[in-house]
Amino acid sequence: MRGSVGRYVLADSGFWLALYDERDAHHRDALAADELICEYYLVIPWPTLYEVLCTRFTRKRDWLVSFDRACCEPGIQHVPDAPYRESALRRVLKSGSANVSRRSLVDEVIREMLRDTKLRIHYLLTFNSQDFRDVCTKRGIEMLDG
Repeated sequence: MRGSVGRYVLADSGFWLALYDERDAHHRDALAADELICEYYLVIPWPTLYEVLCTRFTRKRDWLVSFDRACCEPGIQHVPDAPYRESALRRVLKSGSANVSRRSLVDEVIREMLRDTKLRIHYLLTFNSQDFRDVCTKRGIEMLDG
């Protein structure tokens, strides 16, 4: 039962895409992770939903039906991006003129969420660990990266 262990895992877009696409290089890892986190509360950032529910995904009816069940069951928390958007946007735009890592806006919003100590997050499920390792380490969030 989702949430029975009282731990919160934030799942990024790459996890969801790998979970449904058998051709994805991380598909097997995503299946294993899905079983591992089935008893955790799941935190889904709204930008992740935008990224996952792209045209290609929505054309696959079976993916859409399954994702609907997965992301709307009890124990799922959809986190709005409004409190994080402006600072994430500034970081992305600033990266164009600075000698810093360049990340997508979605990744920067997730990084802002990971920094937010008011959000309960114990784990980050990603296949893109290099973009999140520093902020997870600083906050003590364990990375589940396949």
